[in-house]
Amino acid sequence: EQGGMGHSSAVVLLAVLLSTGLFAGRSGAQDVSAPVREGDLKRIEHALGEQAAKATPHNVFHIAGALQQLKSPTLKTAQRALCKAAGLGMDSKQAGLVSDAVRAAAAADCPIFHRDELAVIMATAALSGSLAMIRTGVSGLVSLVKDHGAKLPE
Repeated sequence: EQGGMGHSSAVVLLAVLLSTGLFAGRSGAQDVSAPVREGDLKRIEHALGEQAAKATPHNVFHIAGALQQLKSPTLKTAQRALCKAAGLGMDSKQAGLVSDAVRAAAAADCPIFHRDELAVIMATAALSGSLAMIRTGVSGLVSLVKDHGAKLPE
């Protein structure tokens, strides 16, 4: 690990970089092991800020998570847009979007409403039998309980 950034953090950051097109202008083979310079971090933060302004339930967790990993002040300035996208994800009642939304809400310090209802959705997903849904449900449930003070469903 370099600079305290864990593997999953690096994967999220790489996904954000690719999705925001920051690598598009570089020619030749891309050496992702090259050291990140201060100017690169500023460009990344700026790009993430632009993405945060138009965040959707499908990408809000990746944007908020990357900003949190960078300890960026943009997380605070983009809080309203991130919380709006997280709220839409929670309203969707789709387990994957709800799980991402509650974790994004934790990163962006958003208030969470209907925690118990969301916990039931996450518990149902965790008990579904599908490995992807089990992971989704457990991740969302852990965030709801640990980050947002929800109670485990009976």
